[in-house]
Amino acid sequence: MRLLIADDNEGDLWLLALTIEEAKIECEITQEIDSESVLATIEAAERERKPLVLDLFVLDLFMPKLGGLELAKEIRMYPHFDRVPIVILTSVLTVADQKVIDQIPFCFPMLKPTCLEEWKSLGEILRTIVTCKDPSQISMEPFAQQRENRVTQSARKNSVSSGSD
Repeated sequence: MRLLIADDNEGDLWLLALTIEEAKIECEITQEIDSESVLATIEAAERERKPLVLDLFVLDLFMPKLGGLELAKEIRMYPHFDRVPIVILTSVLTVADQKVIDQIPFCFPMLKPTCLEEWKSLGEILRTIVTCKDPSQISMEPFAQQRENRVTQSARKNSVSSGSD
């Protein structure tokens, strides 16, 4: 199994690789620090007529020059990646971003973890994705649940900080 992860924050790359390891996902991980590096890796393999075989892309939404959504669209231009799941990690998911994601087949938004439990949950979700033989069978439930949990946690924090119950 092979995964490609891209994030311009090296700390997040390290945490993501650790999360994958802790989730016991047996795989080879290619780490890139920006979208240009991802495209260069793909294009180099294409030139050598040895296309990359990947089981999952995990991309940061906000990377310099070319963001995760634009990169996901570029990835989909390669026929052998047309059904490889793409997880877009972001701190903030706007309605506009969600609309773009909805137009990219087998592309799933995830909020970047902010605590240990969320990193563990992300690992479990990634394991579910990479072990699914048919990406059309990947349930959106874990993604919706993650966003709902984050909203609930945020509401609780706001309630506590404002002194109300």
